[in-house]
Amino acid sequence: MTGEFYQQQIEFCKKYEIPLTTLKTETFDVVKNKIKPDSSFCSFFSRMRRGYLVNFAKNNGFNKLALGHHLDDIAESFLMNSFYNGMIRSMPPKYKTESGLEIIRPMVFVREKNLAKFAQQNKFPTIGDEMCPGMFLDGKIPHTRYEIKELLKNLEEKNPKIFSSIKSALGNVQKDSLF
Repeated sequence: MTGEFYQQQIEFCKKYEIPLTTLKTETFDVVKNKIKPDSSFCSFFSRMRRGYLVNFAKNNGFNKLALGHHLDDIAESFLMNSFYNGMIRSMPPKYKTESGLEIIRPMVFVREKNLAKFAQQNKFPTIGDEMCPGMFLDGKIPHTRYEIKELLKNLEEKNPKIFSSIKSALGNVQKDSLF
């Protein structure tokens, strides 16, 4: 990740004396060369990125890694898995890797729009979709996530409680009513 968006975040951290470590990887080149023609760039890239973060955490003695997924991410992943992968699956708020590293997602109950509003009000520099690595590969634009995002937006207009219902559903699985 380079450019003015990244530099703004570095300067923000320096201004407020927030320790920052930049982890440089070859993720983009690896994904570009190894991804299968009809694979989802987003999920492949995110698994690679998470792998680098997990290895960095383990190699530096950390026992916990916090990821920034929010409720919209969780709902989108749930629907994408259901519609395109045939699985009832999403992202858990916390879990442990095989090596014992705890992965947490402290913002899973917060809506994306609330985080964006908070960032704007507090003048936090943010990186939006313009930095999505999928935008840089021909034919790999993450259209599925945007379609699901649009679907949820339309559903929310008709049912303002759609996200709280999805959140509840993910913690209220009636296994005996499923195949």
